[in-house]
Amino acid sequence: MTDEELNKAIDTDSLWENLVQLTDNLNDYSVFHQVINRDTTGNTMDILFVASKLSDINSYTSIIKKGGLNAVIIDVKCFALKSAVDQINQLGGSIEESNLTAVLEFGLDENYVMILYENNPIITDIFIRGQDRNTLLNSDNQEDMDALVRRYVTQVKQAIQDFETKYEKRIRNLKVVSNLTNVDTYLETFRKSLANTGFDLLDPIKEIKVPAQLEESVNYQNRSYFSTVIGLAFRKLDVFGYYKFVTAVKNINLLPNRDSMMAQKKAKVFSNFAFKGVIGVVSLIYIALFGLSFWQIKELNGKLVDYDEIVQTHELRTLEKNKLEKDVGIILKSLKISKSIKSNKTASFRVLAQIASAVPKRVKFESVEYNGSSQIVIKGSAFSDQDILKLISNLNNKKLIKQASLATMTLPDGQSQNAPTMKGFVVACILESA
Repeated sequence: MTDEELNKAIDTDSLWENLVQLTDNLNDYSVFHQVINRDTTGNTMDILFVASKLSDINSYTSIIKKGGLNAVIIDVKCFALKSAVDQINQLGGSIEESNLTAVLEFGLDENYVMILYENNPIITDIFIRGQDRNTLLNSDNQEDMDALVRRYVTQVKQAIQDFETKYEKRIRNLKVVSNLTNVDTYLETFRKSLANTGFDLLDPIKEIKVPAQLEESVNYQNRSYFSTVIGLAFRKLDVFGYYKFVTAVKNINLLPNRDSMMAQKKAKVFSNFAFKGVIGVVSLIYIALFGLSFWQIKELNGKLVDYDEIVQTHELRTLEKNKLEKDVGIILKSLKISKSIKSNKTASFRVLAQIASAVPKRVKFESVEYNGSSQIVIKGSAFSDQDILKLISNLNNKKLIKQASLATMTLPDGQSQNAPTMKGFVVACILESA
C-alpha cells in the first residue's frame, strides 16, 4: 500500500478492522501505527501497531492536568526498554549485540520476549494466569513454581524458535528485566530448562558513570527495573513526529488527539518564532540605522575639523589644474601639427628590406648610412670582385633603388698571408623619388 492508500484506510477504519484483532471494541482503544519495512519484491509490508485503552490514557492525562501540566506524548514501556538496550549496546556492547539482542520482561505487570534485530523490535507476549501472579508474588509452594516455570519457558522457547527459523539467527542469551525480589530463584530454574540459552539480569547502569552522591541510591543487586527510566532518559522528545522518518519506535504517541495537538504545537512554535523573528529583524534594522547615523555624524564632524585647510588646498589645486590645462592645450596643438607631417619610416623600411635581400654570399656589411633623403652609402667587404659586382647588380634590380654604383674599393692592411683576401668597398645607392 502507498502512503495515500494507507491514510485512506485509516480514515475509514478498514485498516484496523482488517489487521488488528482485539477482543474489545476498537473504539475503546487509541491505536498508533508505523510502517517499519516495505518489501517491493514480495509485495508485502511490516506495520507496527501499538494500542492502549482510552480509559487508561484518560486516567493518566487527568492526573497530569491536575498537576498543572499538559501531556504531549504517551509512550510504551517496551520501547523505552529498547532505548535503554540500544544505549547499553552503544556504550559497551559488541557489533553483534547491536544487531541482535533478546530481552525478556518477567514480572507481575508485563511479560514478553522482545528480540531487537537490525533495530526492529519483534515482540511476543508471554501469557500467565491470575493465580500465576499470586505465585510470583508470595508463593512458597515449589510445585506451583515449577509448573509456572514450565508453562513460561515453553512460551519463551517457542518465541525464540520462531525467530531462529524465520531469520536463521541463533539466540544464545536473554537479558532479563524484572521487578521481582526473588528473580534469581526463577532464573536458576530457567537456565536448567533451557540449558543452551543464558539468562542474565540486565544492568542498565553498568556502563554509566554514576555521581558519588547517587551511588548508594542505585546500589542494588537487581538493577534491571531501572531500565525503563534509563531508556526514557535517553529518548529524544518528539512532539512533532519528525523521527518517524528515521526509526519506527522513537515516535510512539498514544494520545488520542495527537494529530491536533501536534498541529497546535507546530502553529504555536511557528507563531512564536515568526513574532520573535519580526521583532528581531526590526530591532536589527533600527540598531543598524542608529549605528550608521552615529558613524556618519562622527565621520562628518571629523572632516569639518580640516575644512579651512581643505579650502586652501582646493584653491592651490585649482591653480595647478589651470596651468596643466594650458600645458595640455599646447601639447594637443603640437600633436595636431605633427599629424600633418608625413613620415618616411615605411619607405625606409622597404628600402632596407630590399638591400638585405640583395646581399649575396661572401659579402659582409660594416655600415649602412642614410642621408635622410635620396642616398644610401653601404660600406663592407667581400672575398672577390665578382661578389661586389653581383651585389651592385642585385641592388640595381630592386624597385626602390634607382642606381647603385661602386664608389671606392680598397684592400685592407694587416691580413696574414694564409688568411683569405677581403676587399673593402663603398657602394652608393640613389633611391627612387617617392
